[in-house]
Amino acid sequence: DCAPADNAKWQSALLFVDSDGDGYTTSSTATSVCYGASIPAGYTAVSSGVDCNDADATRHASFDFYADADGDGFGAGSLVSVCAVNSSTPPAGYSSNNTDCAPSDNTKWRTADLYTDADGDGYATSATPLATCYGVSIPAGTSVSSSGLDCDDTDNTKHASFDFYADTDGDGFGFGSL
Repeated sequence: DCAPADNAKWQSALLFVDSDGDGYTTSSTATSVCYGASIPAGYTAVSSGVDCNDADATRHASFDFYADADGDGFGAGSLVSVCAVNSSTPPAGYSSNNTDCAPSDNTKWRTADLYTDADGDGYATSATPLATCYGVSIPAGTSVSSSGLDCDDTDNTKHASFDFYADTDGDGFGFGSL
């Protein structure tokens, strides 16, 4: 009898602390516990391993994720070991990818090479697209493709330069050299 003065307790055993009852314990070392007919709540006779969060039965192991500081579902930086449900379910504030191009702005998370096309006529101001960070849709004034270079990106009716003769008197006939 481990508790001669307490008629509700008479046996003792080495038990592991398991507050959330998930089979994973707070330590790999068992403690001697005096109890009665059944193992008391918060203890287990067998440990499945050390628990990273003994207050949450859905979490017991640590997995690597990326910090998602702005909560947009996309992470940044280096992997961080976090107590989680499994390796494919990051907890709040973490992500399984590190593709966030603007980690402090939850309206932007993806990057694409986009052309500058302020007037929206399909012709860009440069033959080289620029890496652009954005969110749900591509930003106004940009496009994913280009039909060529734009000579006037403020007017969507003009996009190419041509040679004409000067018509100084307005009669429809030019004069001089190109």
